[in-house]
Amino acid sequence: MCKAESKRSQFIVHHGVVEFLNHAPYSRALTKIQRGHPRDIGDVDAMFNHGLIDKSRLADYFLLIESGLIRYPAIAPSTFKRSIADFCKL
Repeated sequence: MCKAESKRSQFIVHHGVVEFLNHAPYSRALTKIQRGHPRDIGDVDAMFNHGLIDKSRLADYFLLIESGLIRYPAIAPSTFKRSIADFCKL
């Protein structure tokens, strides 16, 4: 795993020589909000309620990726942005 990935991941537990991490919770949250399925939104709510993500940081991460969304024609940036704002209540 590269250092950038380990900074975004959260340690869970060691089992012998194996290390388990919660991989990039903000990336996962953004993906789930973009998909918009009720279960996904429930998952992101749980991530927030368990302190895995912060809504203001989530909005900041969206701003970091927003300009690159043009590369993904299946994603409507304005709809995605509205979904983030609705979730974060911005």
